Amino acid sequence: MTSKKMILIVDDDNFMRETISDILREKGYDVDWAMSGEEAIKKVEEKKYDIVLLDLRLGGMDGCETHKAIKKSNYSAKTIMMTGYSQDKTIKECLDDGVCGVLYKPFDIDKLLKLVEECA
Repeated sequence: MTSKKMILIVDDDNFMRETISDILREKGYDVDWAMSGEEAIKKVEEKKYDIVLLDLRLGGMDGCETHKAIKKSNYSAKTIMMTGYSQDKTIKECLDDGVCGVLYKPFDIDKLLKLVEECA
């Protein structure tokens, strides 16, 4: 039997975090969440995650800064960036730095699940 994939959701929007968590748990994933980039970094130092779903715009560290910090910690998780800003130039920078994919908010459940499966 294969082990469940561990996913960390990083978003400062409570509704978004809870909604994504519920969807992924229903599909059999183990899910944790963080409300900031700083909290996410602490969590990845304590636990191994397969995927980090990371909002681009957070208070404090933004998503790209958080992604880079996670990578520096010798961490192998795949990052999926989430954003409501399709014209944000930062997305290209994130993709160039090894982000697995981008979800543009609002997104449908099928897109979320497909990208999670592709990155797992």
